[in-house]
Amino acid sequence: MRALTLSTAVALLALGCTFEGMVTPPDLDGGPVIDRDADPFPGWRRCRGGDGGAGDASCGDASAPPPVDAGPPPPPCNEISFRYVNPGASTVWVSGSFTPRSTDPSEWARDPSEGALEMVNDGTGVWTLTTLIEPFGRHEYKLIIDGTDWIADPNAEELVPDGFGGQNGVLLVCTTGCGEIDAFDWRDAVMYFAMVDRFRDSDGRADPVPGATGGDATRGPSGQYEGGDLPGATGALDYLADLGVTAVWLSAPYENRDSAGAAIDPASDSHQYSAYHGYWPSPANIDYSDPRNPSPRPAVESRIGSASDLRTFVDTAHATTGADGRPMKVLFDYVMNHVDIDSGLHAAHPDWFARRGDGRLPLCGPENLWDDPYWGTRCAFT
Repeated sequence: MRALTLSTAVALLALGCTFEGMVTPPDLDGGPVIDRDADPFPGWRRCRGGDGGAGDASCGDASAPPPVDAGPPPPPCNEISFRYVNPGASTVWVSGSFTPRSTDPSEWARDPSEGALEMVNDGTGVWTLTTLIEPFGRHEYKLIIDGTDWIADPNAEELVPDGFGGQNGVLLVCTTGCGEIDAFDWRDAVMYFAMVDRFRDSDGRADPVPGATGGDATRGPSGQYEGGDLPGATGALDYLADLGVTAVWLSAPYENRDSAGAAIDPASDSHQYSAYHGYWPSPANIDYSDPRNPSPRPAVESRIGSASDLRTFVDTAHATTGADGRPMKVLFDYVMNHVDIDSGLHAAHPDWFARRGDGRLPLCGPENLWDDPYWGTRCAFT
């Protein structure tokens, strides 16, 4: 018996060769050994120094397996094919979150000049397109028929509401892999929540609301605006980066009511509050019939700054390197599905809001409706 290490045996096998003997169970020294009396597997060729002298372990062409035709390589994972049948259409385009303009559906490309993808008619009314979709990930899209009719793709594997009473198709592009290990993921973000009015004051001024319970919020409770503003938050971005922050969550920056209001449960809290928290949005009667151009344009709460101040904050954050080495991200608090009773939107559309049979607005706090199966999603905060 002559000892042979397992790593050497594997290396020789990788060259396509076998040994004169066969490897048998380890000897007492713990390593595999060669049994020179055993026959190799049928069809294996013994290597006896190859054909080129010392150190040549080649077995020659006789031991090489015949070539196998593996066929064409698979298409890239982002190669997507669309197919739509409409003999009466003159043009069919594809637009979605993967087109150049924006991931916001209201800003998707409207025609090929803006980046919409053109499908080709085969002459029988069958429209097709095969293209590479980037970036990788989940996308929503629509078909545009004859330049004006936006429809959901009837061949989409998944459909989701589009927010306007219709549906969008869904594409999952290269989502089965592990992804880029260095790609940003919100689940990894170190987020700082900044309630703008309570965070940083850039000019030492405040614009109080008549009737709100006063006080210095730095020393105790206060229901009043205290003067924090967007320029102050902008000036604190380097400080936040030094803390290890990678994303800033801003309190709702939208226009809010100009009067004081009661607490959620006035019986237990008699204080009057301003809308410093941002949760009493009071927009005008905004017309959203053209989602790209709402009229009048939604406003930023003037007590914390202007639309220009908000844009400056976002741009400066994106120009600031966060603790993860990437541009700092910004997230807005989203006050969903409710507005203040004094808003122009409520005044113009009172029928949009849930009321009891006697016309009263059900109140979440005083009537303890938070967990009510019906009113829990319809009650008014105050």
